[in-house]
Amino acid sequence: VVGQGSCFTVSLPWQSTSLDKSSLPDPSQLKTVPEPESALVESCHPSGVILLAEDQEATIQILFDYLTTLGYQVLIARDGVEAVELSQAKHPELILMDIQMPVKSGLEAIKEIRADTDTATIPIIALTALAMSGDRERCLEAGANDYLSKPVNMKKLTAAMAALLN
Repeated sequence: VVGQGSCFTVSLPWQSTSLDKSSLPDPSQLKTVPEPESALVESCHPSGVILLAEDQEATIQILFDYLTTLGYQVLIARDGVEAVELSQAKHPELILMDIQMPVKSGLEAIKEIRADTDTATIPIIALTALAMSGDRERCLEAGANDYLSKPVNMKKLTAAMAALLN
């Protein structure tokens, strides 16, 4: 069936070994490699606080690992109520908001965050599996600054974050 598939997690064993220094190349023979595109966000905000509002553990782990690798501190909210509370208490630089969450939906949480003068200007990127026509518009009308459909393309996420944090 087109558009449906499987999701896998692979864990590989790793064992630290001692390094034989004689096997290392001479430093004068090494070439400089240009910085990857993902360094764009890291260089702009290497220590910013990002609020990740997401209820799916696999997505939390992937985004947490990616964002912390870029140098961000990541706060996690597992439902819309926690997202509103953490945004008010911690004032993150940016919020990544899942739309379909328990207790309070992401759309409701965005509206509540926008209604509070202390949090109204925090940039919000809606992350959702909702990819039907009109879903993007509903997220933006609720107050999201941008919308990305799942599965999240990390290059698009990096570009969206850079645009909102500059």
